[in-house]
Amino acid sequence: MRLKVLGMSVRDAAVFDFFMQKNLSDWHWEHVPARQDTTLNEADVCIIDMAALGWAEGNEQNLTQLNTLLVSKPAVLLVSAHDRSWSNLIATQALNDCVLLSKPYGAMRMREVLLQFASRPVWLRATGLVQQPPSSVAVPQAHMQPPPALDTQHSPDVPSSPAAGGGSEALASLLADASVNPWVFLRRISEGIATQRPFEARFTVQNFLIVNPAGHWAATNIPLQVIASVCQSNALAAAVTFRTLEVDEAEERAERLAMRIIDLDVFLHDLLAKFRFKA
Repeated sequence: MRLKVLGMSVRDAAVFDFFMQKNLSDWHWEHVPARQDTTLNEADVCIIDMAALGWAEGNEQNLTQLNTLLVSKPAVLLVSAHDRSWSNLIATQALNDCVLLSKPYGAMRMREVLLQFASRPVWLRATGLVQQPPSSVAVPQAHMQPPPALDTQHSPDVPSSPAAGGGSEALASLLADASVNPWVFLRRISEGIATQRPFEARFTVQNFLIVNPAGHWAATNIPLQVIASVCQSNALAAAVTFRTLEVDEAEERAERLAMRIIDLDVFLHDLLAKFRFKA
């Protein structure tokens, strides 16, 4: 992974170098001055001290300038611990693949964020979950891998149309009949449904699946084709994180992320009926 670190003071840069040497010594990182016309083409992830670039306050003008600089590259944005303007702005605006860290940030949190960016499957770029730069910007072909091919010879036995509880029952039946332990992602979905508590599966910084079993609905901003690819591959499933939500939180997040709410059985039925899996 290649990092470009913009605007850190001499002291902060020295601390960051020590952190990298201790935690991610095989990565490449470069400190660059706080200039808004910096070229980021060679970076996989950017780390930006927002105050150093004159963007301490989150507003529409600074957001536009930030997006112009990043050209859809992932970024860690270092902000003041007392500032809420950027977090408030992110709650209402689409900020492509960025994570806020308040200064002084903890080493463990920085490491977690950087490893999260590094662990994203490269096929996510090809699916459109991670937005690509404009066509005029060269994109390495290594980042254009297609999703894994779906198996076309093995298919779960799914009802021809969803009925109340049918999707959950079909999923549980499919997993119970498996002779080995495939489909880690499907198992986690099934286990989450069994708790009857809302939960969230996080694919990237901006892409989620939210399920409320008791409310009998699911919501997502991810194409079903992508979810099916994750279902088929335990390696891809390992990059997805799960967490439990409160009922109000699940509804608020689905609304804020402009997700379409779907009947849970319809969602599960469509997922199991449309795609084929192999054990």
